[in-house]
Amino acid sequence: MRHDLQPLPVRVMPQNGESGLAFLLRAAQRNGMTLQVLFAWLGIGQSQIVTPDAVARLAWVTEVPRSWLETCMVTRGDGSRHRCCAWADASWACALALRGSRPQFCPACLREGRACQAMWELSGAFACLQHGALLCDTCGHCGRPLSWQRPSIDVCCCGHYFSKGQSPIAEKQHLAWTEYLLFKVNGRPTSSMPTWSHPAWFNHLSVDGIITIVHAVGVREKPNMRVSGASARAVPTPLAMCGFVSRALDRLDVMGTLNRPCSGEMRCLIYEQGLERLAVHGVMQADRDAGRRLSAWLKAVPEARITGRRPRKQLELFP
Repeated sequence: MRHDLQPLPVRVMPQNGESGLAFLLRAAQRNGMTLQVLFAWLGIGQSQIVTPDAVARLAWVTEVPRSWLETCMVTRGDGSRHRCCAWADASWACALALRGSRPQFCPACLREGRACQAMWELSGAFACLQHGALLCDTCGHCGRPLSWQRPSIDVCCCGHYFSKGQSPIAEKQHLAWTEYLLFKVNGRPTSSMPTWSHPAWFNHLSVDGIITIVHAVGVREKPNMRVSGASARAVPTPLAMCGFVSRALDRLDVMGTLNRPCSGEMRCLIYEQGLERLAVHGVMQADRDAGRRLSAWLKAVPEARITGRRPRKQLELFP
């Protein structure tokens, strides 16, 4: 660590459940600088994925425990797996699972002075359980995507407060889905946690693996719709992610336990490359096994039924 670093003059305390980047933005703003200036002063190149050494410097100047900040920020992985990073004490490999430089927020929460939640970093958690609404990722005034390089938590780069308009109301299914993901990340249920029907084998997968499967199964709105490599890696809007989840849950319900052969219609709806990527780069063995099993089920050709009378003395090729 650099010996010339000193703690910031104004100390800011983290709020309950706050995102690491949101905390750093508040700390920078209280000390008369932007988040970009703070990172440049510390010699940190990018804000969305940082190294453990960068976390140590940030923790030192803001006077917070390094262990807390490291859990709340997306950090580079150990290099043992392809494009793997760490967040919330878990590993992540799916490019669109974490929002990174494209934050999402609940306007009602910010108007009430509530902290930017760490769970808003998760692209699959696209609903606010506090207000029962979908999250937003664009400014209601200028329409531009939200950025961490804004002057304050509740102010856009255009200078307006996030107070215009109302977020769409989330359906019960989407609130239940979001709460399920938060339970998977936090490891503890809440008193209001609803019960809903989801594939039992989801319980053995990481959240990264679940989001990868949901994207692969639900990204196509219609059969054989083109999915480019860039769009498969781009962080979706909360509304788009909402559509992925709705379609995926309906299709997974039809797929059941994969005991029946895959229909031609279903084969045209699923993004096969996403499952193949999970089979190779999944962060857990259970994720990779699920990717391989789904890929094999998708490619399996149903056995042809033998009709009519078989000629005498002809042996079956595959008894």
